[in-house]
Amino acid sequence: MKALNLALLMLLLVSGAAAQEPSKLSDAPGTMLVKNSWRRQVRNPALDEDPLTVNEDEAELERARKETTRRNVSRVKGNQEPLPLPNNAPRREMSPPFVEYIYEATISNTGEKTIRKLIWEYVLFDPKTEVQVGQHRFTNEVNIRPGKSANLVGRTKFPPAGVVDAKKAGNSSPGQYSEQIVIYRIEYKDGPAWERH
Repeated sequence: MKALNLALLMLLLVSGAAAQEPSKLSDAPGTMLVKNSWRRQVRNPALDEDPLTVNEDEAELERARKETTRRNVSRVKGNQEPLPLPNNAPRREMSPPFVEYIYEATISNTGEKTIRKLIWEYVLFDPKTEVQVGQHRFTNEVNIRPGKSANLVGRTKFPPAGVVDAKKAGNSSPGQYSEQIVIYRIEYKDGPAWERH
């Protein structure tokens, strides 16, 4: 029995490795990969901040001072200790800049049902050895009618490859890997979902 289980496990591992050959084509039913790409992006949240928030903070501080002054008039009349006036606007913590990786795939719906959700993976291979070096799974809510296309976008802080060749350690640019888009689940507007087994 153990020998049979071991043989089945080996068969699954071999078939799983064969299914990971680099290819740009998606084999999910009713879908066609139009294009795919990834890029590295440095984001600075401070640049996304509204410059007028400082004015809003100052206005909020002024409102708090007026409210405290109004309450203190009542407290003094009632022989209570006055409350201290707020003197500083709240300081907003700025997030430091960070690197994120953006993975994109344009998928065309060649089927007959409207697609409403896709679970997909961006898989990267070493082009010389064809060994998988990275994979990133994403979920996108979409509305792809038959005959239409949609751009899927996944964002992560993780670089494309989890395994890096020491000779290419400084190179983190698109084009250095073979890439494949694998769709794991398709949910339709009407009807049952399709799932890779």
